Order: sequence, then C-alpha cells, then structure tokens
Amino acid sequence: MNFNPGQLPTYESLFPVLINQTTCISVYVLVAIMKKRLKIDLTLYTILQILSVTLFEKIPISQAFSPDSYITKVNTNYNQLKLF
Repeated sequence: MNFNPGQLPTYESLFPVLINQTTCISVYVLVAIMKKRLKIDLTLYTILQILSVTLFEKIPISQAFSPDSYITKVNTNYNQLKLF
C-alpha cells in the first residue's frame, strides 16, 4: 500500500490488510492445534506445504501426512548426458 506524504491511511484502506493478516494467523493457529492433537512430527511449514498441495485431492488427512506421500523418491536410473 502506498500513501502520499502527509496522507494518513484510513480504516477503509487498511481493512483488507487486517482481514488478510487475521486469516493467515487463524490458519496458522488451526494447523498448530491439528499438529498437536494428531501428534504429527512434522514442522508447521511442512504441514502447510502438504495442505497447500493436497487441498483438492480426495485422500484421508492421515494419508496425506504419511511419509510415503510427502517424501519424494529420487530415481537414480536416469539417462542424462554429462556436460563437462
């Protein structure tokens, strides 16, 4: 948000910012409560990343946090040319 010098922000201009911050804090607190109740050993950042990816998938929430679903497997059998 940009304001001219000497211009004070009004409640109408700050309202969307306050709503956005309140929503973000609420989601963060809900995920922290979920982590504690489900006894998930992941960081809040990892949980939020998993939820953002699996938001529209139809899988149980317990399956979304299983190690098989969020750890990517590296395939060592690839055919790649060496550049140097």
